Amino acid sequence: MNELKKITRTYDIISDMKKNKVTEAVDNYSNVDFKDGVVGNSRPSKDNINVSLLQDVQTAAKNANLKVDVTTAVSGHKPGTRHESGNAVDIAMINGKAVSRNNRADADKLVGELVKLGYAKNVAETGNDKVVLTFGMKDHDNHVHVSKKSGASSNTGTETGTETPPEEGGYLSSIASNMAKSIVGKDSKGEYNTFNVLDMAGLKEDIDRIKELLK
Repeated sequence: MNELKKITRTYDIISDMKKNKVTEAVDNYSNVDFKDGVVGNSRPSKDNINVSLLQDVQTAAKNANLKVDVTTAVSGHKPGTRHESGNAVDIAMINGKAVSRNNRADADKLVGELVKLGYAKNVAETGNDKVVLTFGMKDHDNHVHVSKKSGASSNTGTETGTETPPEEGGYLSSIASNMAKSIVGKDSKGEYNTFNVLDMAGLKEDIDRIKELLK
């Protein structure tokens, strides 16, 4: 019964998020902030960003004991890159300081943790799912570029993803699965890896049925 109540509470929270147009970028990432207006007209707090990518950035920052600022994601970046699809972010500030050649120690720590998570350093993104670009790569001496095309969770070690596989079988399992897919959303390839449109209609029907059971 308590689990059912938790699900209804989750639904109410999601409904409020949808109503207020809250995006994944302002979700609770304790070691990651989203700074608007730092680079041109970038508004990363309003952008739809690959959830799995953000989880990896959070994990790397936490493991390195850093606070990082995502300064560019989708908006404000030239088209034709992974940024355009929400599969890349630029981090131009770490621990409140601008990333630069004279202040690269923290950036190197972050990159080191991302490499541990399977990110390839300073290589072409074509043919590589997870890439981090930093010092030594052209035009990347003032920020760390992190990109990931897939929605699969990395082997994060200390930090876990937001989705928990439901128990096998049963009506509750089906609802939990549908809820997870609704929260994450599909990208243009049909993969569940971005925070896009919630399927509130179908989710509401399931939740209403649960609420009836709780009366």
